[in-house]
Amino acid sequence: MFYLSVMWTAIFTTWAGYTIYYGIYSVGGHLLVIGGFFITAMVFHEAEKNGHTWVMRNRLPDTKDRRGVWDLEKEG
Repeated sequence: MFYLSVMWTAIFTTWAGYTIYYGIYSVGGHLLVIGGFFITAMVFHEAEKNGHTWVMRNRLPDTKDRRGVWDLEKEG
């Protein structure tokens, strides 16, 4: 998680430095952000596959337990 935070800090500071430029530099900044999304997704996917403890500790409950049911008679 530390490495992801350093990566995102570097991406956003680089992108903020590119804000005075247009054209190809803007494309470079956007590609950095998109690449960061893919790297973050790969890290989380590997953590779920390998069963790291923080993934098991923070697992969401089943969708049946998380959904909210709106009853018009109780609300209205």
